[in-house]
Amino acid sequence: MTRCFGLLIRGFLTLFRPDVPDTTKFNVKLLDGGANTQLRSDAGFEAGLDIEYTVGLATNVPTTFISVGPGSLATGEVEGFLDEINALIVDPKRPNFLSTSYGFGEDDIILPVAQGDTAKVSATHTHSSAPWAHQSSLRLAMEASSQQTLSALRATSLHRRDSPTTSRPQSTYQKADVDSYIASLKGQYDGLFNTSGRGFPDVAAKSVNFEIIPTSHVTLLSGTSASTPVFASVIALLNDELISAGKSPLGFLNPFLYGAAGRAR
Repeated sequence: MTRCFGLLIRGFLTLFRPDVPDTTKFNVKLLDGGANTQLRSDAGFEAGLDIEYTVGLATNVPTTFISVGPGSLATGEVEGFLDEINALIVDPKRPNFLSTSYGFGEDDIILPVAQGDTAKVSATHTHSSAPWAHQSSLRLAMEASSQQTLSALRATSLHRRDSPTTSRPQSTYQKADVDSYIASLKGQYDGLFNTSGRGFPDVAAKSVNFEIIPTSHVTLLSGTSASTPVFASVIALLNDELISAGKSPLGFLNPFLYGAAGRAR
């Protein structure tokens, strides 16, 4: 469970976005005994980073902080993810964009659960695909990031982690890009991954030396946990422009990202 100290948002906006009122608020949604006590001692780096770089970048876009309680920790937090998604599916005011900076390895979840997809919503879900240590030589995919219905994000620095998933087939819209990438490896990793699986990540963004205010002073932080809310904020701003013009939000991004329009520079 992570908590976000609201007063720190004011400090972040004052220092880095003086053009935005430091009284800007964010909404809170609590699940499974989640809390947002506003005690300085409870403020978390991850929560503060996410809110500071969504409220701070997606100017005037309504932002909701979702805090999932500790009840799911006994099962590796998997149930917390499921409860979050199920709560959003039935929410008539569910967001057009959902940013998550946590995940699991595919080998951490049994196959029926990994392949389960009981419902789809129109919102885009961007997921961090951070590197992690594993004793096997196989290049294993991050479970949530490898979902076809999510957009997976990688850091432009740190470690590279481009490898197809072992539990999901490749989508037709990304086949040309995945085939091209595998060909560029010139057989370097043959036998270490499933060449016909869903390739990821889908996008990348800056990830190094993000300035945040987790307590009472500025701290530098790096990782896909930083790049994910930044990309989410960019898409949120695009959706805001579309909705303001009476148009539909972008929705599921991946077919667009791999299409001709998504390749535009």
